Amino acid sequence: MNIGIELPEDVAQVLEEKWGDLSQYAAEILAVEGYRSGVLTADQLHRTLSARTRLQLDKFLKEHGIGRRATDNHSPEAGHNSV
Repeated sequence: MNIGIELPEDVAQVLEEKWGDLSQYAAEILAVEGYRSGVLTADQLHRTLSARTRLQLDKFLKEHGIGRRATDNHSPEAGHNSV
C-alpha cells in the first residue's frame, strides 16, 4: 500500500536533510509504533522493514527503545537471515 502526504517543499527539504528518504522513515516510524503498541507482530515488523536480519532488527528495536516480546521468539522469521 502506498500512502501519500503533502508537505511544503521547504519543510520536506529540511526533514530529508535530517532523516533521508521520508517514505522509508515514515514506514519505519509507523512500523515501530505498531509494534510498540502490540498491533503488529515481529513478523509484520520484519516484513515492513524488509532486508533486515534478526540481529539488525534487534538493533533497530534497541535504537528505538523497544525490546523484543517473549512471544516473538517463535515468529516464522525469527531464525531466518541471522548471522
